[in-house]
Amino acid sequence: MAWKIEFYDEIVEANIKKWPENMVPKFLWLLNLIEKVGPDKIDTPSIKTLGNGLFKINAKSHKDTGCALFCVSTQDNTIIILDGFTQITPKKMLDRVMLAQNRMHEIHLKEV
Repeated sequence: MAWKIEFYDEIVEANIKKWPENMVPKFLWLLNLIEKVGPDKIDTPSIKTLGNGLFKINAKSHKDTGCALFCVSTQDNTIIILDGFTQITPKKMLDRVMLAQNRMHEIHLKEV
């Protein structure tokens, strides 16, 4: 079963495209893997569940780590990238998780 990848909005997509160029290929490889097999069939430390339907992708380079938060719409097999950022700190991660949860809630309200 094939999956689709979508971004929450153009800003999220643009932020990820601004990541260091050596980090983007790893991120795209992980997205391609998710598209092919689905998020629930991946066994890699780069993709983790955060609970309540929220997942995290870590794309590492030699110096930096990029993080993208996503949710899954099983109705139409869509992965929705809710946020993407670098320079992860515990405070930033918590703030971004809260933002992603709010965005996920908005998406689910639109689907109902």
